[in-house]
Amino acid sequence: MAEIPAAYVAHGMPGRTRLRVPAFRDDMIRLQGLALAIVQLPSVASVQASGTTASLLVHHDVALPDLLRAVSPLVKIVDAPPFGPDWSAVPVAPSVLPAAGALAAAGLAVVQLLRRDPLPPALTLGIHAVSLARKAVALAVRSASNTP
Repeated sequence: MAEIPAAYVAHGMPGRTRLRVPAFRDDMIRLQGLALAIVQLPSVASVQASGTTASLLVHHDVALPDLLRAVSPLVKIVDAPPFGPDWSAVPVAPSVLPAAGALAAAGLAVVQLLRRDPLPPALTLGIHAVSLARKAVALAVRSASNTP
């Protein structure tokens, strides 16, 4: 007996749900087989499969929880994986992010000035750059005074 693949809801709205089945990435045969099984459910109007994204676009006429219950014999519904990298393990001084923001805002202000468009974008960006720089300095001073 084949193992039931794991799937998660990538996007859902009334009547339309995208299920991702990572185990079926680039395996259009198995993905199409799953799509054919799902489209036979009474509450499902149509299913479109994409092997590139390993997803099934399911058009249905029931609420999402009811759809997930209906497909549960065919796929194991799991939580979606976290989006993006996990930055919590990276040791970053608290002042780094405001300092980076200050540099970015100052750089954009310079670009606006070079375009001869000083008001309001360059002025606004300059004000944000100064505000972020002050916050970065305050955080750096605070963290330096707390360090033994």
